[in-house]
Amino acid sequence: MAHPFYVNHVCDKAIVGIAEGDVNALSVLYDQLSRQIYFVAYAIVNNHHDAEDVLQQTLCEIVKNAHRYQKGTNARAWVLGIARNQALLVCRDRKAYLPLEELENDASAYRAEKDAELLSSLTMFDALNTLSEEEKQIVLLRIESGLKCKEIAELLHITVSSAEKKYQRALKKLKTYYS
Repeated sequence: MAHPFYVNHVCDKAIVGIAEGDVNALSVLYDQLSRQIYFVAYAIVNNHHDAEDVLQQTLCEIVKNAHRYQKGTNARAWVLGIARNQALLVCRDRKAYLPLEELENDASAYRAEKDAELLSSLTMFDALNTLSEEEKQIVLLRIESGLKCKEIAELLHITVSSAEKKYQRALKKLKTYYS
């Protein structure tokens, strides 16, 4: 895993490049942050397909808003903030409109998914599903995205001590799950 300072520097340059019309800068940003964007999205939407959609929407929003980015600030936190907002929009839209047919399909998919979970071995995602949504977000932001508690607190609009306590509580739950 690349050093966070290096990743942030590369992403900073890429966002500035996007704002200046550099067509290759988006692929640099994608290479550096796509996995982190996906995990932030997945922590919120709890669905692979929606997380992939959020990844794509996040990249579009970055292109649209790169001119608003302040060079030299925390590029990774800026991008992951966009990803979080896009994921929350997906959740809001999902609640606002769910046709009956989709609900039936979701119920069938849910039953099939639960059956598959019973047959499969324990995975990280199974363990993460034992956490609250906020705990899951914090763990994924910390472990998968490498953000510090201060950055997580800013992203989630909570205090640093709250982010630290929730992270420690989530780790304790995960240890209990695996023991």
